[in-house]
Amino acid sequence: MEDSSAAMTVDARGLVTGWSDGARRLTGHAAEEVVGRPARDLLARGAPTRPLTRTDPAGTALSGTVVVRHRDGRPVGL
Repeated sequence: MEDSSAAMTVDARGLVTGWSDGARRLTGHAAEEVVGRPARDLLARGAPTRPLTRTDPAGTALSGTVVVRHRDGRPVGL
């Protein structure tokens, strides 16, 4: 069975620092196209958002789902 996980990591400055192969398959964007860019450039405008949750005791890491733009322009959850 193929792994269908998709993940994007973003640093404190809002820059994409990691992009999984699952994210590439889901969105059509290769890691080389998005790593180093502002994460906000990928967000789908007007898409509903869900609150992110803290994932570490220090409260510095967040986890959740965001809606990004597929390479063809349609919104997808990541």
